[in-house]
Amino acid sequence: ITGGSTLGGKIKEGSSVFSDMSLLQIPDIKEMQVSVEVPEADFKRIKEEQKVLIRVESASNLITTGKIKRKTLAGKNEQEETAIRTYEVIISVDSCPSLMKPGLSASCRIIVDQLKDTIVVPAAAIFLKDSLKIVYVAEGEKFIPVTVETGFSNSSRSVITKGLAGNETITLIEPPHNLIMKEKKYDTDNMINSGLSKKDTVAK
Repeated sequence: ITGGSTLGGKIKEGSSVFSDMSLLQIPDIKEMQVSVEVPEADFKRIKEEQKVLIRVESASNLITTGKIKRKTLAGKNEQEETAIRTYEVIISVDSCPSLMKPGLSASCRIIVDQLKDTIVVPAAAIFLKDSLKIVYVAEGEKFIPVTVETGFSNSSRSVITKGLAGNETITLIEPPHNLIMKEKKYDTDNMINSGLSKKDTVAK
């Protein structure tokens, strides 16, 4: 590791040094951080102490965890010719296995919110019919359209707040008209109380 002198330049053989002068700085790899650049839209949702999942592919696909330590307020353009701005977020790593070295690239998934005991379906499984949200539930060789209500959603998944019990098999493609049965409404509270627990709905 190369240090720097108070007179400027790198320390090398023949450099002048002084008493109590710092020559080397050795980082403590037991405490590592990850610097991440995030778009402005995502930056607004990030807060200190949020949990982060960290993957380091170049270190034998190492997976570890961390949390948001701080985020900068000064943004910068991702590219000179665009108006896209990115911001730096510093993530502290909870534990640092020996495979994790300074300078490696990492991909991070920041957990901005968590929902427990929910039913989650792919967004592609929800169809709009007369302003209603419909999910097609398989029953034998046919499908029953079920009206559902959704909560938090993103481009790939939606939380179902009403309409499904959690043990159904649903389709991602709208079935042919001759395979669609009459709409059926589930009494989800009774189904859950009778022993069916909420879980991710299976899609086929």
